[in-house]
Amino acid sequence: MARNVTWQDLSISADFDSQISCEALSSNKTRISLLWTENVDSPSLSIHWAMPIVDMEYRWTPACGKNRSIKPDFVAPDSMRISSWAPVYCFYNTKGRNRFTFALSDVKTDIRIRAGVHEEDGCLRIDVQIPLNSFSMAGEYEMILYRDHDDVSFAEAIRRVTYWWENECGMRPMPVPDAARRPMYSTWYSYHQATIAADIEEECRHAKEYGLSSVIIDDGWQTTDGNRGYAYCGDWENAKAKIPDMRAHVEHIHALGMKYILWYSVPFVGKYSKAFHTFENKFLQFNERRGTGVLDPRWPECREYLVSIYVRALKEWDLDGFKLDFIVRYSKFLGQQPHGRRDCRSGRCGRGSDEVKLAKIRRLSERIGVFFAIHGKLTCRNIDVSL
Repeated sequence: MARNVTWQDLSISADFDSQISCEALSSNKTRISLLWTENVDSPSLSIHWAMPIVDMEYRWTPACGKNRSIKPDFVAPDSMRISSWAPVYCFYNTKGRNRFTFALSDVKTDIRIRAGVHEEDGCLRIDVQIPLNSFSMAGEYEMILYRDHDDVSFAEAIRRVTYWWENECGMRPMPVPDAARRPMYSTWYSYHQATIAADIEEECRHAKEYGLSSVIIDDGWQTTDGNRGYAYCGDWENAKAKIPDMRAHVEHIHALGMKYILWYSVPFVGKYSKAFHTFENKFLQFNERRGTGVLDPRWPECREYLVSIYVRALKEWDLDGFKLDFIVRYSKFLGQQPHGRRDCRSGRCGRGSDEVKLAKIRRLSERIGVFFAIHGKLTCRNIDVSL
């Protein structure tokens, strides 16, 4: 058993006794594997390499926004996971030509990546930290490191990574209906929480004339309270004073030739909702400022409740899609401990059994697949924002 291995230009280390092996799958792909036989508390894997910065002016990642400058290597690492961003970096020159792109096959783990210039020697240093909380019990872990130095446009370099993820790593994207690719109107930017059925119907009549094919009814349809916050979320019943008959309202929008998409804040159950007392002992957190609890999806009752809400709305109101908001809130509670009847095999639901959480996500995904059976042209728009 070894904790440190050097393979070609890679330095690989684990903070526990393990068998580390590397294999070149091709000229640009390296498989890194770990095997261990004893249980470990919060294990992690580190991968490091460095290279000269030659003809590199810019850095692109899904998280870079407008700032594409190459950062120093002492800045805080980026956090890459499936719910926000993805583990891919592209370094390119002033002509937009790729000089170095790397990516990881593991897009589900919350991986920390630091890639920047080391000022003392002018080299690009890359440090990858992979927490193996999902695998704390004796077992194995495997991932593939992809590295591309080809002189192609940086857009082509990124497309290659996408192709690799989809065709070799099994990360196939969900089907996207045609309506999801067309211009949409969102009530939030015009009405905020003042979503009155008659106003929306009149607005959609004009929106259709301008070529918009769908409308997103955002926060406000479920409450007459206009004080922001989420204290009235959780029951997901239309506020009668605003939308007296949801089915008739949706039919009116359909008659205009537009799709109807409804907003939900997935994890929130507000303190003024009827559901609050049902789930108040099944929260990951209660946020007093926002007036809401965050449902713990490790409870089967919570998962069943969430799925039933969407299935019922889809059937009863003939919706075309959902704006499912605040999903990323779940990633903020990776250290929570289990109790009661949370269906986790491991003793550490947050720190020691991400594999269980992934299984629950898969189970939720299978149940949400019911949507497509009910309504073949469903649009799902997932928005990840923080509270």
